[in-house]
Amino acid sequence: MVGDSIVDGFELDVSHWPLVITHVRGTVTIAEVDAYFEAFEANVMTIDQPFASIFDASDLKNLPDAKTRARAAQWSRAHQTFGVRNNCGLAIVAPNPVARAVMKALHWVVPPRVPTSYEADFRSALRFVTHRLTESHVDTDALERWIEREGL
Repeated sequence: MVGDSIVDGFELDVSHWPLVITHVRGTVTIAEVDAYFEAFEANVMTIDQPFASIFDASDLKNLPDAKTRARAAQWSRAHQTFGVRNNCGLAIVAPNPVARAVMKALHWVVPPRVPTSYEADFRSALRFVTHRLTESHVDTDALERWIEREGL
């Protein structure tokens, strides 16, 4: 399994499967979003097993512009069958309450088809996705050992 896939502005980490962690940094463009989606398709969708994901936007400098948000919504609609089948839960980390509100509003355009939580910090997101995996009867033993070892 691939550990990290880094594309401009994004780091995709599947090394703690069934947890998928995405860190987004800086300012995001359509080209970067498209490169991230390609990495996601190659590193997550090809596994085709249940997982939960954390999308950590803590280091996002600016919210994506309207065209970039539309591109993300388009991709989400096109891949919703995979998400419904495999994604047990999504936690979005945004420390800024305004950013969390904007991300919630984005989901009004394309409502999430998987349980989704908007969290202020990574630990809260981790609790949410671990709970979702357990509720979905996904083996989390290795993930829980990593969480304990890292003190998360």
